[in-house]
Amino acid sequence: MRWIIVTATWLWAACQLALSYAPPASGYTQVQVAGPLQQNDVICFVGDSLIGRGDGSGINGAPFVDGWINKFRQLQQAYHPSYNFTAVNAGYGYLCSTILNYPGYGSAFWNQYVVASHPTIIVIWIGIDNMLAGGGNFDMSAYGVDLQNIIDAARAIPSVRQIVLVTPMCFGEKRNGQNVYDSQIYNVIAVVNQTSINNHIPVVDMRSMIVDADTYYNPANLKTGVLTGDIPWGIHPICSTAGNPPDQNNFDSSTGSWLIALTFYDAFGE
Repeated sequence: MRWIIVTATWLWAACQLALSYAPPASGYTQVQVAGPLQQNDVICFVGDSLIGRGDGSGINGAPFVDGWINKFRQLQQAYHPSYNFTAVNAGYGYLCSTILNYPGYGSAFWNQYVVASHPTIIVIWIGIDNMLAGGGNFDMSAYGVDLQNIIDAARAIPSVRQIVLVTPMCFGEKRNGQNVYDSQIYNVIAVVNQTSINNHIPVVDMRSMIVDADTYYNPANLKTGVLTGDIPWGIHPICSTAGNPPDQNNFDSSTGSWLIALTFYDAFGE
């Protein structure tokens, strides 16, 4: 991954993005695991609120317009405008088991936000809500079944040529092993990795990215408020809403959003 300062400085200059951004000096490298992208690709991001808050186009709406999905679009449009690709937000904060049958939406959510978009690539990033719902008793078996059901439904869409899984990121920004749910996160990761092996599909390692970036950006070892903006949880890099504007407990972490966008950018070999 292009984490070194010289390359990242060139990246922002070339993009002509007005950012005050310094990338991690060393550490995790996200190698290409998916893609490469093709002209007119439709990338559908499926999952929970980490995706739902990625921009303003999904169910979560306009308050999250400048989230990581929008930043991912900016990178692609700056470097590959001829691709004419589309990024679809199919995320909403709920359990893995409800992706195909959302409360209040039923199968309409999957049909409207996923199937109707005619995706060529489906990225599945979900698991934190399952972990939290289970508390200290995360049901790995049930989560694995639900994840497989989503993969099977994705494969049934004729336009899909590739499916990509993503590891959960964080619940708190303290050093690895010091957050209350860190061990549970690795239980979720174990299911994601085994499911990827069983289905021969790639995995984007978002957990390793955040663990490494946190050592660079969070020298004070704060629980949250550095790469995530939802105090006291430490899950979402952008969390302001129309009714809950940024304040001392909720702010928009542009750095966290850019790091997610860059990780996906490299994962697709761009």
